[in-house]
Amino acid sequence: MPKPRLIVCCPDPHPDAGSEPGKAFAWTRALATQFEVHVFCLKTAAANCKRHPDSANWVFHEIEHPYPQKNSFFSFYQWYKSWCDLLIPEIQAKLRAIKPVGLHHPTMGSFRILPRYDLLGIKYTLGPLGGGEYVPASFAISAHLPIRELCKELTRPVLNTLCAVNPLVTPVLKNSSHTLATTPQTARLLTLSGCSSVSTVFPDVFVSQFNAREVILKRQKQMSELHKEFKLLFSGRALWWKGGHLAILVLKCLRKNGVNATLTMVTQGKAEAAWRQIAQDSQMDQWITWSHFVPREQLLEMQSSAHAFVYPTMHDSSSSALPEAYSTGMPSVTLGIGGIATAAGRGTGMNEYFPNAQQWIKHAAAQISNWTSDPESWFLACQASVERSLYFNPSRLETIFQEYLTPIF
Repeated sequence: MPKPRLIVCCPDPHPDAGSEPGKAFAWTRALATQFEVHVFCLKTAAANCKRHPDSANWVFHEIEHPYPQKNSFFSFYQWYKSWCDLLIPEIQAKLRAIKPVGLHHPTMGSFRILPRYDLLGIKYTLGPLGGGEYVPASFAISAHLPIRELCKELTRPVLNTLCAVNPLVTPVLKNSSHTLATTPQTARLLTLSGCSSVSTVFPDVFVSQFNAREVILKRQKQMSELHKEFKLLFSGRALWWKGGHLAILVLKCLRKNGVNATLTMVTQGKAEAAWRQIAQDSQMDQWITWSHFVPREQLLEMQSSAHAFVYPTMHDSSSSALPEAYSTGMPSVTLGIGGIATAAGRGTGMNEYFPNAQQWIKHAAAQISNWTSDPESWFLACQASVERSLYFNPSRLETIFQEYLTPIF
């Protein structure tokens, strides 16, 4: 019996990419287990997908639309708006031939700009959508941010709300049969904009193969070395809201309290120079190793050697960084907000929000210090991390579709 046909709209799915393109490919692949997917995407994206065997049965509807020449926030949104305007007539012209049961929009981007799917006259679902995340004002004020960055963070909730009630977007959201959100913060905003049916799911999958038993045995062997040197790792873009500077301040607190901790910073970007200066001013630079981004396999090796993933990102919609770290048995130390809170598991470390940065730094350092004096508690967190990483497998997406989307179509 032939599968029902479903239109899937994502401009740039890519089987080997991270972030939005990689997630779009993973979600489309999961949809293809239940539907004959008709993928409307860029011509270049179709070529990338066709090289992967999992897309063999996808039907591509390629759209020629060159990327913007300028790499900036505004040029991208202008380009994406033009993609949305181009997409709807392309679908309308092929609806009669395809005869779909509906449409799904799996691009994991924000709700700020969406194609006018409400004009198509068919059922459609959206998401997971992100972008409604923010760091609470009390924390932002205390988070040692430059004044320009602080102003951005304090105005983010207001801008998010304004975007949610944008009259060009609200008709799309209101008429969606079901909308998935990456975090409770975004889910609340989507409800505010008129979505009547919203669920929160974590969008990332982790597909690398690893032996959970071997990972746990390796962590067990590391227990005896924790008191000698406790190795922290931060990996993320050098953007202030990623919180790399807070990881440095955690290290400072540990060293002050007599814990022989070191920190590896895998990062690059606009804030890197300032973070290096913070390390120097706090006299922590001798305990920090800096590295620009490395291939994934090399990063996994670095994670396997480190003892805790200090990742105080303030408002990620989602992040594959956490499932990836958990797959190496490395516990996490996070702010417990945004997509990270959705991804973190019970017992996988300290993933907890505090009203201000000083309190969080103090408790983060206390947790790490406790691990050095009680290696058994650290090992239990390692085991919980490995168990949590097994949750982020591709079949989980199929379960999400069966629960939320398949009944609609």
